[in-house]
Amino acid sequence: MSRLSWSVLDCFFLMRPLLMPPVWTIGLLGAGQSGGPWRQTVLPLALFTILTGGVYVHNQMHDVEGDRLNRKLFLLADGMVSLQTARNLFFACFAIALVGAWIYAPWFGLLTTVSAGMGYAYNAPPFRWKDRPFPGFAYNVVIYGIVVFFVGWAAATEPATAGLVHAVPYVFGVGAIYLNTTLPDIEGDRTTGKITFGVQYGFRPTAVAACLLLAAGATTGAALGDWHFAAPALACLPLYLRMTHTGKITDVAYATRMGVLALALAAVAVCPPYLVLLIVLFYGAKPYYRKRFGIAYPSFR
Repeated sequence: MSRLSWSVLDCFFLMRPLLMPPVWTIGLLGAGQSGGPWRQTVLPLALFTILTGGVYVHNQMHDVEGDRLNRKLFLLADGMVSLQTARNLFFACFAIALVGAWIYAPWFGLLTTVSAGMGYAYNAPPFRWKDRPFPGFAYNVVIYGIVVFFVGWAAATEPATAGLVHAVPYVFGVGAIYLNTTLPDIEGDRTTGKITFGVQYGFRPTAVAACLLLAAGATTGAALGDWHFAAPALACLPLYLRMTHTGKITDVAYATRMGVLALALAAVAVCPPYLVLLIVLFYGAKPYYRKRFGIAYPSFR
């Protein structure tokens, strides 16, 4: 491939498209719970995806050393993409998402603006919420557990307080997944001065908290009649319990991936074409990571 082709692909994967399915999944499930047509969520979820891509780029800009120590996200850490290119991509993503959101609807413009501000504070000094346990947790559950669900709900029907009530199980579910993501990086985060939940409280207490959150999500989902969430949560709870018992990072990764996958399959029940998108993303990314880095990624283990 030419240098230009690699540069384009590098910028695309710098936006971390493989982390986008939770955004699409929760947005589609919000539409499903509202009873409205999922097709009406396509444009707002696309715009929120662009915003999220900008947040992920910004995250890596402010976490180069940590990514180098944890041996992940090589594009900036290993100098394959310059910081200036990343900066330009970050600004472009935010500009496109914000302008598009305000054109779409004032309620969506307001939510996107708030999300952009929180995303900036999550990554950049002096805030750096991602390096602090409770602000980092709060950011993730608010943005991905409440805002994304509400966007799907409101786009499919109209903004309503009922959308916030039905978002409660997703707050617990996102919280559980977020706590899991802090576990594999405990040593690297401690070395770089980050105080995540995993660093602050240790592996087992954080893993137990993730189990309790997932159980709370399953319970509230069942109480609200949201079996699109409750059933996957119950199915994955044994995997969360196992990782707590074994203390193995491989079990943490497997529990997290299976949780995301199970919820995504529930979203397929709401939007059948979503399955095609997931398959294309999963298998389409494999050649890039194999040829660029010599690794088998993504995978279920």
